[in-house]
Amino acid sequence: MKKYLLSFTFIFFMLFIVACGNRSVTVSFDAQGGSAVEAITITQLTEITEPVPLREGYSFRGWYEESTFETQFDFAEGATRNITLYAKWEINQYTLSFETNNGTAIADITANCQATITLPSNLNKEGYTFGGWYSDSNFETPFQATRMVASDMTLYAKWNPIFYQVEFYSDNNLVTTLSVQHGSTIDQLPAIPQRVGFNASWDYDGSEIIENDRIDAVYEIKVYTVSFIDQWDHVYFTYQVNHGDLVPEITNNPEKIGYTFAGYSENLTELVITEDIEIEVFFTPISFIVNFRVQGSQVKSETVLYGQSATAPTVNVPGYTFDSWDKNFDNVTSNLEVNAILTPNDYDIILHGNGGLFGENETDIITQPYQSSVTHTDIPIREGYQFSGWYLNAEGTGSPISLTNYSMPLNGIDLYAKWEAISYTITYHDLFGTQNGNPTTYKITDSFILSNPTSRVGYTFIGWFDGAEVENQVTEIQLGTTGNLNLYARWEPKEYTITFNSSGGDFVAPLSVLFDEEFILPATVKTGYTFIEWQLDGVTFDSGTWTLTNNITLVAVFEANEYTITFDANGGVAILPLTVTYDQAFILPTPVKTGYTFVEWQLEGVGFISGTWTLTENITLVASYNVNVYTLNYLNLNGTTHSNPINYTIETPSFVLLDPSNRTGYTFIGWFTSLSGGTEVSEITLGTTGNKTLYARWLANEYTISFDSTGGSPIADMTVTFGQSFILPEPTQPGFNFAGWTYNAEAFGSGVYNIAANITLVAVWTEWPVIDFVSNGGSYVASISKAPGDTVVEPTSPTRTGYTFLGWYLDDGTFLNEYTFTVMPLEDIMLYANWQANDYTITFATDGGDEIIPLTVTYDQHLRFQ
Repeated sequence: MKKYLLSFTFIFFMLFIVACGNRSVTVSFDAQGGSAVEAITITQLTEITEPVPLREGYSFRGWYEESTFETQFDFAEGATRNITLYAKWEINQYTLSFETNNGTAIADITANCQATITLPSNLNKEGYTFGGWYSDSNFETPFQATRMVASDMTLYAKWNPIFYQVEFYSDNNLVTTLSVQHGSTIDQLPAIPQRVGFNASWDYDGSEIIENDRIDAVYEIKVYTVSFIDQWDHVYFTYQVNHGDLVPEITNNPEKIGYTFAGYSENLTELVITEDIEIEVFFTPISFIVNFRVQGSQVKSETVLYGQSATAPTVNVPGYTFDSWDKNFDNVTSNLEVNAILTPNDYDIILHGNGGLFGENETDIITQPYQSSVTHTDIPIREGYQFSGWYLNAEGTGSPISLTNYSMPLNGIDLYAKWEAISYTITYHDLFGTQNGNPTTYKITDSFILSNPTSRVGYTFIGWFDGAEVENQVTEIQLGTTGNLNLYARWEPKEYTITFNSSGGDFVAPLSVLFDEEFILPATVKTGYTFIEWQLDGVTFDSGTWTLTNNITLVAVFEANEYTITFDANGGVAILPLTVTYDQAFILPTPVKTGYTFVEWQLEGVGFISGTWTLTENITLVASYNVNVYTLNYLNLNGTTHSNPINYTIETPSFVLLDPSNRTGYTFIGWFTSLSGGTEVSEITLGTTGNKTLYARWLANEYTISFDSTGGSPIADMTVTFGQSFILPEPTQPGFNFAGWTYNAEAFGSGVYNIAANITLVAVWTEWPVIDFVSNGGSYVASISKAPGDTVVEPTSPTRTGYTFLGWYLDDGTFLNEYTFTVMPLEDIMLYANWQANDYTITFATDGGDEIIPLTVTYDQHLRFQ
């Protein structure tokens, strides 16, 4: 009996030790997409070595007790219960750089890891096609990712050179084709088909190939030189002749001085040219005729061989001296006409004045060559006589000799002047209709007394004079007088008196006038009137030439003056001048000037009004005004202010209307004449008039909302208008619920846009809610994470030695709120396992001793045996 009691006591002691020691807890790790971390089971409050998971494109920021990352787990303190820890990650940003290898420059792309990216493909490089991006400069590994990789990277553009097909043709027949890279030249041209008698080449200038091309063979016929040369190696001419052609027809055979052309060494009509060639020219020598001529007549003819000399004849011609021959005949190379060169001898023509003089000489001598043309215009002078020609004798008998184109005779000649007395004219001037009985002609041998002309009205005759102005009076023509005469009758006008009646004007003194002379009548003055004219017996009498033969009295006639008032509107509407009459009434007009009010007319700064005209001059009146003041009213300011003027006049210098102060979210468009529509007014220009109301016009600004989905689906930028409604899009991300957008860390939702700036919204995500299970000493149960509202099935019940699982509860310890699994809750929950300790029966085998009643015990409860 004691033996059994001791054994039971030991077992109970061991169970007590187990029940009363520190619990084991399980720490599970949710790597949140990182590398898996195995759960660990440790003793409560034991320090744990922190595992560090890996996640491509993210930086690990620690383990947290909640999926919302509120409480960071302290691995030094350990865990007091079963717990699931959540890895917190921060997404990394990486940069793709682009090496375009001399193609179009491409800007770097910087984005979050796994963010959607679009690789640029619209780059160009002359002569190449784009072959894609590679992650290595050797172009072995293509890069075609559509999401940002997990490291900075340089991508290399691969270029495939463009090759063009260059075709070579001869006579439109393809010879060969070369493949040439863009921008290259063809250094090695293909062999070209040849033609007899032609030079062949390709029509290629060595330029770069930039497209498919065709190059043709060019054939140029060979050209040969055909030279014509004589036995003395003198080349007469050359021809350039195409291969296979005949020599061109020669129209002018070669010539050689002293020789006659005899032919060629080749038959030119049959000679086909296939190479350069020299053709010999043949000649035979010739002879020439030399004729000698004297004054056009041939005196000798001689035949002379080429290069020989001729013999000249003797020359003797009367009136001439032989000088020489006109050509050299010592080396004859052609037919010659040789003429004698003769110099004529000089002879004299002696001219005798025969009573006349050559200056102071009685004779004049003309010396000229024999048979030369004599023209002599100088003649002797003899007062009162006229020269009538040259004669062979002093008596002037026989035929006269003309010295115009007269041929110099052999041995010369003597000539004598012949004379005739001259008849002179007398011309009488200034007769003025009177009669004159004096002779009108005379000779040097005549004499007579001059008589007076008949009487002239208004004049007295004074006498005859030899000039119109001089005082040399002529009374007779004396013997020996010569020359044509002009005699002027001198007259003296008679004097008359004009008396003036001024008709109330100023006194005018009498005027003396001479008959037939100009006179000017004086004017008289009468205040306010204009002198019109003088009248004689009621008839106008003007200044002029006096033709009356008696004294007269003239009466003055006047007319009231008209004057002109000129108006200087001083910038107003122009006013026509006003004509006024002396001593009569007048009314002044009223001017109009935009922007002004008329005050008065002024004459030299003094006011001038309507009335009776008493001035004796034209005047100019200047308008005087007061400037009008206008108002400027500014509306639709919407709380803004402005610094523009509120008044102006027509004289205000032009000023630009300033913008009002800034209005949040709006751009000022301008000032307009109405709230909508109307005309924009940007300035008030000099000369503007009238009161004005100006309306500020605004345009709501457009702004851009950019979206940072923080790992969610990308959202395109949105354009919004200030003050207008907008609706924000919602991104998606597996394993998360979109919780809204934030701006500057504050929630930001759809509505009316009232931020005057471009902004970037950051997406906020909540992980799907997690149901964590605390087994309270039972086996581990994995957490459940699903989208809210998804169906949830209760997991397999945990097991615990000595206990029966009663269910999951929301409260630990009291176990009042049992959880029913239906759908996923909206937030994380922690469920606690409720256990009931099992009852066991201890049956005692006393082995013959006293019977012991079986004992019912509860697992994990303390037993005490007595």
